[in-house]
Parts: sequence; C-alpha cells; structure tokens
Amino acid sequence: MDLGSYYSVPNIFTLEECDRLVREYSKKCVSSGTVKSGNARSSKNYFIEPSNETDWIYMRLASLVEYFNTEKFKFNLENRFQNIQFTKYEKGDYYKWHVDVGPSPDTCIRKISLTVQLTDDKSYSGGDLLFGNSDEEFLTASREKGTVTLFPSIVRHQVTPITNGTRYSLVAWATGAPFQ
Repeated sequence: MDLGSYYSVPNIFTLEECDRLVREYSKKCVSSGTVKSGNARSSKNYFIEPSNETDWIYMRLASLVEYFNTEKFKFNLENRFQNIQFTKYEKGDYYKWHVDVGPSPDTCIRKISLTVQLTDDKSYSGGDLLFGNSDEEFLTASREKGTVTLFPSIVRHQVTPITNGTRYSLVAWATGAPFQ
C-alpha cells in the first residue's frame, strides 16, 4: 500500500513537557470539534496561539518540519504554522477518515500535518491514528508519549473511537501555496 510518506519521531517532547501541556490546556478545551459534513468528528479542542509563552512549542515543531521537508517532502513552505490545536478525545470521541487539505482559505494551504502524542498509550484504549485507503488496509502511527508524527496533509487518516480513558494530542499544520 502506498500512502505517501509518514514519519514518527520519538522523544521530541519529554514526558514532563507532555504532562505540562496537558495540565496547561486540557481545562481550556471548550469547543467541540465539528466538520461541515456533520458527524465526521467528535472531540474537544483549544487553539494555541503563538506568544512568548508558546514559542518553544512552535520552534520545536518548526525545526522538525524544516528537516523533514528538506530531506523528504520537498514542499514549497511559507515557514509558518496555523495555530496549533490541542485536542482532547474522551470515551466515544473519534475523527473519521479525512484529509487535512480542503477548499477553504484556511485548509487549502496546509502542506505538512503533525500530531504530537501527549498521553501515555496505556492510559486509554482506541484512539489510534491510522493512515490508509480503507478500514481493511491501513498503517497505525506510534502511540508513544512525546512522539511527533509528520505526514503530507493530503494523506488520508483517522482517529479511531476512544473506548476507555482520554487521549490528548497537539495537531499542527505547516503551510504553503495551495497544491496545484
């Protein structure tokens, strides 16, 4: 199966940094994630804006994007991110198969998507980040806490329903001119 390329890089965030992010942002998740198609997603989100307090997060992800874009993806990037999304998936929450690129001005410029695993993989069940062409043919991203998974925003993926516990993650998008 050719899904394009996705890469999981462990220990980009320390366990302590992951815990700090969860403490800082988990209580700020007030808006439910929805998508225009109706029931494509169930989650709670909070968008982290760039600031003096959050620059370390943006800079950590930017250096990773720079390396992987130069060595692997080779997209024309604008060297900026959209606001980073802190996401909370609780029992029953999910995000059905989708791509991160779309027709809107905000989504048509997404080139590289990143997911940061903030939760210990044993503290929840379900909630797998899958890449694939169908429910029968897929690959599963690493669930290791502190791992960043990067992939082209045009790659189809989903988060399976949480069956127990809570999964926290950061999601970010590096941007560039729309795909032609």
